[in-house]
Amino acid sequence: MIGLFSLLVGLAAAEQRYALVVGSNQGDATDPLLSFAEEDARRVAQVFQDLGQIPPDAVVTLYRPDANRLRATLDHLAERVAREPAGEEVILFVYYSGHADATDLHLAGSHLPLSELRDRVLAVSAEARVLVVDACRAGELTRFKGARPVEPFTIIAAAPAATQGLAIMTSAAVGEDAQESDRLRGWVFTHHLLAGLRGAADSSSDGRVTLLESYQYAYTQTVATTSVAPELQHSPFSLDLRGHDDLVLTRLDQPGPSGLLSFTEGGDYLIFEPRGQRLVVEAFVAPGGNLALPAGD
Repeated sequence: MIGLFSLLVGLAAAEQRYALVVGSNQGDATDPLLSFAEEDARRVAQVFQDLGQIPPDAVVTLYRPDANRLRATLDHLAERVAREPAGEEVILFVYYSGHADATDLHLAGSHLPLSELRDRVLAVSAEARVLVVDACRAGELTRFKGARPVEPFTIIAAAPAATQGLAIMTSAAVGEDAQESDRLRGWVFTHHLLAGLRGAADSSSDGRVTLLESYQYAYTQTVATTSVAPELQHSPFSLDLRGHDDLVLTRLDQPGPSGLLSFTEGGDYLIFEPRGQRLVVEAFVAPGGNLALPAGD
């Protein structure tokens, strides 16, 4: 099972952002049908548009593609990025949620090697790329070319520069299962990642959620949630980015169509739709923190 993510920056003069979001409840014929992979993909695409400063026409969403369709979409995206004007800084996001094993994505009865996925993402001529994989045993992806999983950490850059390279997040370490939650109505890692991107991860309280803030929040909350499950789930991270010390993924100071819910007191919060019919978000919010949420009661 797998989910996958992409990337983003913040402080560039001329910048264009793209996202490829893929969700598939269906894998191989022998794989169980998933419940929330496609819904998680929809939510990720919405957050990218609402808070990630990505125009709707630059967000490509695929549901239940086979391997060849995903290859063709990545090739088309690479061609589109190559036509960007000289001097335009391009940021690429890729997210996939579905089935996988330690070596391949399982896509509607076909397979795409994780190594090929990484290489095709790198082939897109973007300055920065972020790949997030929410999947069983997909932690192997962080080990290619000598990369290794690490705990959350902070990078301090000597001077601002264009962000370049690749960052990879996976929801589960090598040999671990990524977990769905009926209570959260989604994948555990993706739920916490989205809560973080909506503001729960903004530890600096500057209205901007960075790559490292979002990873640290999702990692900590995933471990906490799965600590009472039959299997503990860890989330490896591989970073090969150079440039800005603050890679901004979402902005609460420009929430777009979302509304800001502010919290005077910090703590764990459950936010439901009216009459408690559906959980919108479960998040730990710091005192004075904000969550950017879709319009509603």
